[in-house]
Amino acid sequence: MKKRYQLRRAAGVCWLLDMDQDQLVYKRPLCLNETGGYFWSLIEEGCKKEQIVETICREFGLEEKQAQEDVDAFFRQLEENHIILD
Repeated sequence: MKKRYQLRRAAGVCWLLDMDQDQLVYKRPLCLNETGGYFWSLIEEGCKKEQIVETICREFGLEEKQAQEDVDAFFRQLEENHIILD
């Protein structure tokens, strides 16, 4: 089964591409920084928002409040760009 969104890396930048576009309307890829690319990889692994917060707290030693703010900002970016999560 083809994934609707695929993460690609090019020239040190992460790009989130919508692979399920019709040919009438072109949706530009969403540019993500490395952190956003990492968050997306966790989503692809099946992690929910709370699990992403826990993971980055544990792996990077962030306080929960800061991690939650970062994850919330990422999810807002997805929402603003009409990225549909299953």
